[in-house]
Amino acid sequence: MDNDRQIELHWPMAGVDRRYGWNRQPPYSTPFARNVRPDSAEGKRERGGSRPGMVKFYAQALGDTSKIQMLESIDYLSSNTLVTRTVAVAAGNVYVESTAGSLSLLGAGGQVSATKILQSSVIDQKMYIADFDSDPAVSSAARAPKVYSPVAGTFAALTATAGTVPYGCPITCEWRSRLLLAGGTTEPYGIFASKQNDPTNWDYSETGSGAAWSMAATENGKIGEPVTAMYAFSDLCLIIGCTTSLWIVRGDPTFGGALDNLSDCIGVIDKNACCRTPDGLFVFLSHDGLYAIPAGCDSARHPQSLSRERLPDEMRNINIANFAVSLAYDVSGRGVHIFITPHTAGSA
Repeated sequence: MDNDRQIELHWPMAGVDRRYGWNRQPPYSTPFARNVRPDSAEGKRERGGSRPGMVKFYAQALGDTSKIQMLESIDYLSSNTLVTRTVAVAAGNVYVESTAGSLSLLGAGGQVSATKILQSSVIDQKMYIADFDSDPAVSSAARAPKVYSPVAGTFAALTATAGTVPYGCPITCEWRSRLLLAGGTTEPYGIFASKQNDPTNWDYSETGSGAAWSMAATENGKIGEPVTAMYAFSDLCLIIGCTTSLWIVRGDPTFGGALDNLSDCIGVIDKNACCRTPDGLFVFLSHDGLYAIPAGCDSARHPQSLSRERLPDEMRNINIANFAVSLAYDVSGRGVHIFITPHTAGSA
């Protein structure tokens, strides 16, 4: 008598879940997986597949053993054609994509800090790199943001036409056509914004809805702990992360905006440890793991846990003194990539 019976095996579309024992595993989940994805690499059908292989995108290496300090892109118009170029930093040298698949050293090299993980913002076809130095004794030019203009082909320290550029700030973002800087060594609790549509104007004494502003200028505008991240959640609100707290600025501070607390125990661990999905979900890594805030400024309330319910320990208590953390949304793969990269010796 044939006792064979057919068993239907389902691909674990629900992903990895390590909270439960093997006999209590939630439906369509698995306690272990490596280099696999729900969608097949070809056809993008939900039938399971291996992670696509990695290829070297640029032929040259940026330094022998140097880490990549920044990898961003900038869009600009050239001869009425929209051009997208990659900008990378390694060993303090800035490299710009000259043609597809090729990077060229910008200038003579050594234009920015050689050890820091850098962040940038793009406003009006110019890239503002939040170059910084933690030593106040270093010259202001070395601690000032740097400006790269692909249209003019220039690279220089940001200088103010009015007011004073905040120096030593490692965190930046563009919000409401303003250049924002934060996390400086002299004002770690402050957030500074340039005049609207003018990143060279930092005169906080000006009036009007488009004037520059500083949240360090008054005690009511200061946040209770040093800023670790900023993110333009939408044109109407700005997310501010600290190590153990999360804040939101609803509306422009020069036009009736208000600062509200979203959490007094969950924050963003690093400046690049956050991203947003196409439907507006704000995802970030905290010391308690991965969290998210729903889309919409009015709906932004307390952050909701994403990882503790599935991966109890893997993404908790990451030490940013030893690791650089960054998140990025993959449109093609429909998922958030979490990069936790060890610092090289002597880096910061």
